Amino acid sequence: MKQSTYELFKSASTEEIVDSISSELLKRNESPIWRERVAPFASAILSVLIPLRDAGMLFNSQGA
Repeated sequence: MKQSTYELFKSASTEEIVDSISSELLKRNESPIWRERVAPFASAILSVLIPLRDAGMLFNSQGA
């Protein structure tokens, strides 16, 4: 995974991450079914993970 992707997940909002995922799918010429389903799925997962990240409640295997 690119370093910019790690930085995106460290600090970006749900909308920024989902937009980035959607644009990557467009660049890779993926099937339309993936473009239609991945964004809502990612948004649903991130709606839980981003608040936990911001509150410092996510598990980090490095202990940081």
